Amino acid sequence: MQMKKSFQNETEEIFNILSYYKTLMYHQIIRIFPGKNEITEKIIDRLISDKRIIYEEKSAMLTYGRAADKNPNMNLITAFWVLVDFLEDHYKNKNENKAGKKDNAENKFEKHYPSNYPVQITFFMDADVYEIIKVDYGKETVINHILSSKKEEHTNRIIIVDNEKQIPKIKVRNILCFCIVDKTGGIEYFNFE
Repeated sequence: MQMKKSFQNETEEIFNILSYYKTLMYHQIIRIFPGKNEITEKIIDRLISDKRIIYEEKSAMLTYGRAADKNPNMNLITAFWVLVDFLEDHYKNKNENKAGKKDNAENKFEKHYPSNYPVQITFFMDADVYEIIKVDYGKETVINHILSSKKEEHTNRIIIVDNEKQIPKIKVRNILCFCIVDKTGGIEYFNFE
């Protein structure tokens, strides 16, 4: 009974994630549920066979609805890799805390959702607000202008860049870190001075 309820909850969560984000990579959905690869794959297969989501094999993308997304938001998909990385760290820390390996308090991951330009994703952890922002090469000045007008004092910003040379050009408050994300979800983080 417990297994069936877990299966139903995870099915609903996968469906909700895809309804919010519209199109994501297959492996992003797998990785967002650490330690549950097999059950997550079964749920995805069932949602595909029930025609509740579409799987585009060539691009390895999952789309909410009945038709493949011809123009997926690649900046949102890139930002989702960073969210997945944070969720995996959260899961790892949570398990280490339960095992008594760490002294710090357990992080509480609360909610995530797609946001409005220039922010791709907003999420909440331990009552702190995080924004994941993808800055395309050559758009640094535009991002500086837009974000300088926002007055959020307690927002932690994770800035995704295409190239390390962009980092000195981005002048906004509350930057937690910069990163570069490759097509497979590999992330290289950069601290800034």
